[in-house]
Amino acid sequence: MNLRLSLLFSSLILMLLSSCGEVSKMLGQKPIDGDHSTMVSIVNTGTPKTYKLHDPDCREENAVADLGTRSIWTYVDGKIQLVRVDLSGFSGKGLASKFIKNSYFDSRISLGYDCEISPTSQKCRSGNGYTQGQQLNFCGANKIYPRSSVENAALSAAYGMKKAYLMQQKIDPKKVLEKITFEVFPISTIKIIQRTEDNGELIEHHETRIMTDNAYWSFNKSEDNKSGNSYIAIIPHSEERDLLFPIKLWEQPAVMSHEFGHHIFHNYAPSVAVKNSIVGLYFYDDAVNNTQRTKVFDKALSALNEGVADKWSHISFESGNDPMGQWTLRNRDVNKEDFDTGTAKKLDHYPLGVYFGAYSASSLSNDVNYTDEHMIGAITAHGITKLLSIKFKDKAQSLYSTVETYIGSEVLSWLKSMEYLITTDDGFDYYDGQTTMNVLLKPIFDKHSEPSQCSVIKQVFPLSVNYNKCR
Repeated sequence: MNLRLSLLFSSLILMLLSSCGEVSKMLGQKPIDGDHSTMVSIVNTGTPKTYKLHDPDCREENAVADLGTRSIWTYVDGKIQLVRVDLSGFSGKGLASKFIKNSYFDSRISLGYDCEISPTSQKCRSGNGYTQGQQLNFCGANKIYPRSSVENAALSAAYGMKKAYLMQQKIDPKKVLEKITFEVFPISTIKIIQRTEDNGELIEHHETRIMTDNAYWSFNKSEDNKSGNSYIAIIPHSEERDLLFPIKLWEQPAVMSHEFGHHIFHNYAPSVAVKNSIVGLYFYDDAVNNTQRTKVFDKALSALNEGVADKWSHISFESGNDPMGQWTLRNRDVNKEDFDTGTAKKLDHYPLGVYFGAYSASSLSNDVNYTDEHMIGAITAHGITKLLSIKFKDKAQSLYSTVETYIGSEVLSWLKSMEYLITTDDGFDYYDGQTTMNVLLKPIFDKHSEPSQCSVIKQVFPLSVNYNKCR
């Protein structure tokens, strides 16, 4: 693959997907084309594993009305176990519930990008295709499905999403979330056509890849570009990944709570999608232009989106043990002060400079990959955890049952404020990356700039001091 197409492919996919992690790092794999270490886990060219229905003859008319409490294979206390979990509220017909519209197995999702590249510009048009798969149905009360079955994967993932949904409802019960479509093991392909001119000759390069080893939240837009349908997908593992890392992503409840955290972000800041051509993880306009605004504003939103999703995964379990940290080690543990390289989680000039392209990334093999929005999001999630935990201990403990519900309520309030900023502040057309991050973080700092909290802001967000009351 030539370098220009490689960089284009990397930027498109990293904005499109909501990866939960550092699979490529944990496996010791090399990044594709020496760039963007998360690419291996996002678009894997390995052999997709085949997953089958255990009960292919289960029809909608025979499906149970409510799944109730039943046993599933999932990841608990550091290992895969058969665990009794509460799945009440899910219908056996397509897993329909208060937050899932329907569930399908083996859909076909095609994401295409047609790009014209010149020495001075890069313009792409995006499009997608979708062929609906088979509706998932569940027959028989208290039925236990094999761990390797499609049904068990779907139930394990649904359990994790339910955790995130219940926390949102506990905090803000009047807010009705848009229902998602749940895609189980869709065949997802990304196709790119690149057109370049060389001495008057038009050259086309075609590239196709199949996505494996991930889970993601995305959005299918409507014709008017102002509405659409959200979906969460678990996509197949590759044969190669399973040899080294046999625990499945959908067996990690925290992973699915993380993905649902993106859905919560979308529901509380919906105009993010309408106002901008690209917003972090998902495309809304057909025309994708590499303007400074697109690069800066949307990268900032993408990182904050990841931070919110990590934090929502953490509070969903109302536990002092961070479920994201248990899965991805120190890097995504909101309670840990540093990354697994020993580098402090601090949003200063270097991480932001690398992330927004002002600085070149370090060539050190043990350096944090600050080009990845998940790492910038991990710093944000850690800082917000420290900041709000202090306020809970000082003043809010008498008003909230747990620190998790307090932090969750403050995060939702922040998203509402972010929504207001995005719809009213035209300055985002001109801000640089550092300023954009500070402006988007300002609403939460304005509420939490007491002396006991200022030390945290200065430690984790040192560049934001002039944007809050701590200066």
